[in-house]
Amino acid sequence: MEWKTIRRGGIRSAAYDRRSRTLEVEFDTRRILRFRGVGEEIAEGFLASSSPMSYYRDRIEEDFEGEEVSSRTEAPAASASDAKKRAEEEWKRLFGG
Repeated sequence: MEWKTIRRGGIRSAAYDRRSRTLEVEFDTRRILRFRGVGEEIAEGFLASSSPMSYYRDRIEEDFEGEEVSSRTEAPAASASDAKKRAEEEWKRLFGG
């Protein structure tokens, strides 16, 4: 995925992968959201927009569910329930039961 610097309207950068139809958006806060199933027309419109935050709110945030990722290249961050399950499995492995 090739990242494009945006630095407008609270959005720092973004990247789109045509093959997987995945859009990642990095905000000024360094928070990164990944959106799957985003069509090329919407992604390119967002990347070229003179008002990226408005475009994001109107065309992406409302229509696609974002998942928070810990960095540009890592898998989605685990949910709290996944972390709890792993902790319980580790406890059982260490102490039995």
